[in-house]
Amino acid sequence: MDMSRPLWEFHVLNVKTSSAKSVGIGKLHHSLGDGMSLMSLLLASSRKVSDPKAPPTTTATKKHADSSAKGWWCIRRFWLVINIIFTTLIELFKFWLTLCFMRDTKTPLMSEPGDTVRPRKCINRIISLDDVKMIKNTMEMKVNDVLLGMTQAGVCYYRNISSFLVSILYVLKVDDDMATGKKKVRLRGTVAVNLRPDTKIEDLTNMMEKGSKCRWGNFVGIVIFPLWVRGEDDPLEYVRKAKSTMDMKRISMEALILYGLVKCIMKIFGDKAAENIVKRVFGHTTLTFSSVMGPKEEVSLFDHPMSYVTATASGGPQALIIHFVSYVDKIIINLAVDTTVIPDPHQLCDDLVESLGIIKLAALEKGVHNMEVMDDKKNGEAVWVPVNVRVEDHVFVPDIDHSDITNPDQFIEDYTSNIANTLMDMSRPLWEFHVLNIKTSNAESLGIGKFHHSLGDGMSLMSLLYASSRKISDPNALPTTATTRKQVGSNDNWWLVARFWLMIRVIFTTFIELFKSLLTLCFMRDTKTPLMGKPGDRNGPRKIIHRIVSFDDVKFVKKTMKMKVNDVLLGITQAGDDPVTEKKKSLEETRLRGTIAVNLRPETKIKDLADMMTKGSKCRWGNFIGVVIFPLWIRSEDDPLEYVRRAKATMDKKKISMEALVLYGFIKFTMKIFGVKAVEAITKRVFSHTTLTFSNVLGPNEDISFFEHPMCYVGASALIGPQALIIHYVSYADKIIINLAVDTTVIPDPHVLCDNLVESLEIIKLSLLEKGLHKMEELFKGLCTIAVQELHHEVKPGVWRCLWLWPICSFRDLDASVTLIFIKFRGLRIARHPQFVA
Repeated sequence: MDMSRPLWEFHVLNVKTSSAKSVGIGKLHHSLGDGMSLMSLLLASSRKVSDPKAPPTTTATKKHADSSAKGWWCIRRFWLVINIIFTTLIELFKFWLTLCFMRDTKTPLMSEPGDTVRPRKCINRIISLDDVKMIKNTMEMKVNDVLLGMTQAGVCYYRNISSFLVSILYVLKVDDDMATGKKKVRLRGTVAVNLRPDTKIEDLTNMMEKGSKCRWGNFVGIVIFPLWVRGEDDPLEYVRKAKSTMDMKRISMEALILYGLVKCIMKIFGDKAAENIVKRVFGHTTLTFSSVMGPKEEVSLFDHPMSYVTATASGGPQALIIHFVSYVDKIIINLAVDTTVIPDPHQLCDDLVESLGIIKLAALEKGVHNMEVMDDKKNGEAVWVPVNVRVEDHVFVPDIDHSDITNPDQFIEDYTSNIANTLMDMSRPLWEFHVLNIKTSNAESLGIGKFHHSLGDGMSLMSLLYASSRKISDPNALPTTATTRKQVGSNDNWWLVARFWLMIRVIFTTFIELFKSLLTLCFMRDTKTPLMGKPGDRNGPRKIIHRIVSFDDVKFVKKTMKMKVNDVLLGITQAGDDPVTEKKKSLEETRLRGTIAVNLRPETKIKDLADMMTKGSKCRWGNFIGVVIFPLWIRSEDDPLEYVRRAKATMDKKKISMEALVLYGFIKFTMKIFGVKAVEAITKRVFSHTTLTFSNVLGPNEDISFFEHPMCYVGASALIGPQALIIHYVSYADKIIINLAVDTTVIPDPHVLCDNLVESLEIIKLSLLEKGLHKMEELFKGLCTIAVQELHHEVKPGVWRCLWLWPICSFRDLDASVTLIFIKFRGLRIARHPQFVA
């Protein structure tokens, strides 16, 4: 530029392009101001298209202040200071190494010592800002993280699958070992950071005021960003790496300290010293990245509507400079490239656009959910607010064309899976209800409810269902449930010793189980199987299916083996999962565990909704559940009852320990001190280190009607964690409904697994019957032998024949047979016989 006159110029081109009717190009020296300053100048010269007299507006990135730890602010502030100091020292040390001698791997993109400004070619592409926001919201990150991840994927990874392969391999001179990560390669970029306290672009008059915090000029810092150049099968890994790196950069004061250092050097040693430092940083890194936020609505420049706004910079010796500028619902990608190094920059632009599409599809396929995007927040924290509910927005009655449905059960599975995998609208109450007038193999019609887990756990929602239902036998009466009774020991002379021994067992067992949980949280993962989620995975797409089994069969196993219903269901789960596996011997050496949801309320009986809503209620509404880790017994057993025995033995330890309650308290404590993000990280780590999730809910013990519609069954499931298999059991009258939420990419035929669970219950039941009959036959043979010996001397032959035929008639009622035989022979000496007593 001609330095003898003001350092700016403007070109107006009356030429029609693919994106605009005409083009205005401005060229401004960077000494006039940074991107925020120049964008403020543009907005001061523009007006809204919708309101020609109003200046444009922009949105600011809100800084989230976690207020969940009001009582622990001192500890949180201290921990934050320690984190900032430590991270800042580490980042400054890395910058010092870069400034002194640490250069990136030599590529044509880098400059040679002594190089100055290269000739540039500027090109651009337009992408959707909504797509970027979708990835931002679902991956819980910032827009810059998405753009950096997209840049890494487009430049470093997608060279392997695009037509840009030959040119980019030549450009970077990256061999196969580098591309696969076998050989280390270091590529880094310099990222421009806005150091103003407010990210919103201020009015030009405010920026020009003396002493303004958001002042005009060049108030930008530089951070060094390491590029993740390894080939990844999962494209989401690039945005995760970008987020984790930028999180460290944001918490550090690297950019601010370096800005102050450069200003200090400039005052002491002059501009040349500061220029040498900046050149050395750019000369030791590979590329430059920057982004500027533009208007959020369409604007006009002197009554000329603008289609888009783009910007780039030509400074620095690097061969590639990438800038992003937002405008309304668009983001404009701007590349300033050296065509002697990158002969086809359009292909690179296309790869960046393609990488965004692939990342978006990967996020949708994995069903990544963001549960904190809400319009109503207080200090950055989502809060409940009263709203007016429109039933039409929550209750859906689809018009079903029955002529196209050949398999109603399959249609219901597909419909349920579809609404389960659809993201919920966080701007309205988090529930919806679907009524389907279609006949299936189990019901005449169906009602499907979808609720966010923040509304309450299974016990709370079941209480809500009870409040809306009535008994079929008595339409005016509320349903009832059976509660699990706690065994109370006899009050004898040894009660003090028994209580002391119980306390010792509780303390010891709790310590052992908590130690196991700590190991799991830190590093102990299950043996790697497709059922487990990868680190960083979120909720995957699910398919919801169910089966109905007899509750009486479960109760029969429970009573016969003297255990709880949960023990039987866990045993069924272990026995049912076992036939799915193929390599039995190898599985004997593996570690597979499940997370089990435990109700922490003092009573297992579901209370009335009014009682749960009462302030101070012991059985309160909400999420009052804990989690225990259950080791799965996956060895192949000849005796199917061994699975149930193992389940009972393990759960007896879990029941006597206070693991679930202590972990619940630990989670609440962590939330108060470190906030929701820390709790979320802990929960994700537990689920990603285990294989499956198990839960059950106690339902009505008699048939009920829902708004005068008799109910056949109640099923429930939840979509939590990255695991590919989630199993839920719900009881209803004389039925138990098995509900599976599975990832069909891992379990392609979940119906087989459901059938295995049903079959395992039958096998366990038959095994019990066979063992019971065998014992009864031995008992009867012994009784009859004793009876013959006794009756030979004391009873007439005719009387004996009557006694011999009678117990065989009552053979099926085993308990009654034994009792009646004893009463019938009571007058004889059989009751005193040693073999009978044994």
